[in-house]
Amino acid sequence: MLLAFGFLYAPKFLSADQEGHAPDSLVGWTLRMEITSSDGESDVDLISFSADQATETDEDGSGHQHVSSYTLEKVGESTLIVRLSENPNAATDEITLNFDTDYSGSGNFDDFALLDSSQVDDSFEATATSGLYKDLYGSGTFTFTATAHSGSGDSHDSHDDHAGQDDHADHDHAGESGEGDHAGHAPDSLVGWTLRMEITSSDGESDVDLIS
Repeated sequence: MLLAFGFLYAPKFLSADQEGHAPDSLVGWTLRMEITSSDGESDVDLISFSADQATETDEDGSGHQHVSSYTLEKVGESTLIVRLSENPNAATDEITLNFDTDYSGSGNFDDFALLDSSQVDDSFEATATSGLYKDLYGSGTFTFTATAHSGSGDSHDSHDDHAGQDDHADHDHAGESGEGDHAGHAPDSLVGWTLRMEITSSDGESDVDLIS
């Protein structure tokens, strides 16, 4: 069997009475979000953040993509609220990220729409703002894992557990073979790691597994 795999870096797991530390910035981060909508449908999205844009794509490679401007609000030590706006005339959606560890957690996605009352059915819920409705089918809950993060703007030192590794150790290395003189750094232990393995068997079949 031939194996081609990338890995998700999860440097540490915290005990049940502890919370993760939310970063002060998401620039350079990519989040893998396993979403369950209110109608029971499931999806896996990747959302990447630059200085002024958030780009959302489907993990299945379907080509579906949304690019939005965003603002970020930090609530306490472990929660971020991301507000997404695709254009000035559209409603602003909200993603709430609750960090259970420094690089993973759970949250809520609230999908909003600007509608006339004639357009509203039982799949929408009115808000306190006139004409603004929550799309109950488009909204839902999710779990997330950071597949890449910049390490800059964090409210904590995310490199304490892997001092001496270069910045590339924090990113998704799926498909990389090493460039020039730069090779990866194997850890001394895999405790606290999650590996995402993209497997191609000898008969050409493909599969994706997570091993923790």
